[in-house]
Amino acid sequence: GYGSDDKKIKIGGTDRERAELLTDVLKRHGYPAVLLGINDKYAGVSPNNLANQSSSGLSIQIEMSTGFRKSLFDTFTLKSRASTQNGTFYQFTKTISDFISDKY
Repeated sequence: GYGSDDKKIKIGGTDRERAELLTDVLKRHGYPAVLLGINDKYAGVSPNNLANQSSSGLSIQIEMSTGFRKSLFDTFTLKSRASTQNGTFYQFTKTISDFISDKY
């Protein structure tokens, strides 16, 4: 994640095709997703990025703003997050899970 009060999801990574597909899926479900260019500091395309050190070298990077992360919980504290996930949390994680099941 990254620190910002806006509600935004930044999508990057080296698997550009699937990153674009994920961005489209999230937008269709009403989430504020944007596909990052490869030169964006949050793009996650560095070969030193742990996610890019798999045998394929492909990854999808998901960076969520603090504002968006807060929207997933009724109480956004380290102690309370485990027990205050809300409907937005469950719908978002289902959307991501369905995408993974479908594309991987």
